[in-house]
Amino acid sequence: LPQVFGLQLVEIDRKRHTYILVNNLPRAEGEYLCRDKEKEKMGLLLVILSFIFMKGNSVKDGALWEFLNLLRVYPGKQHRVFGDVRKLVMEEFTRQKYLEITSIPLTDPPEFKYQWGPRAENETSKKDVLNFVAKIQGKDPTFWASQYSEAEAAP
Repeated sequence: LPQVFGLQLVEIDRKRHTYILVNNLPRAEGEYLCRDKEKEKMGLLLVILSFIFMKGNSVKDGALWEFLNLLRVYPGKQHRVFGDVRKLVMEEFTRQKYLEITSIPLTDPPEFKYQWGPRAENETSKKDVLNFVAKIQGKDPTFWASQYSEAEAAP
């Protein structure tokens, strides 16, 4: 697979023996997690992964939905591109292992926190995400010192 197709088989869930294929070929700048049919959804995912990384690798669900509201993406409303956004984020992205959702103990009503899933860790990098954020913000990646050092230290 690596020599002929440029793909690597990576185990992302040891309990269930779940594997994904990761493209090892160099990507052109701006090409993140995208497939032709799902480009819009993967764009939203990249924005969510960026938000999580920039907020310290973990965000509460309330903070995530507040952030998405700023982008006019509302969890309770049908979106013309994404459909049911809450279902997309909480079910599809977690089932695909791009996001991990963990319940926060002793919260009433129940609260959750979001983190990068193993598939996101394997298909993109914190360095790519930081460069994406820097490009959007029109700043140098070193502007965010702690994220920059974490991204540089990551494999």
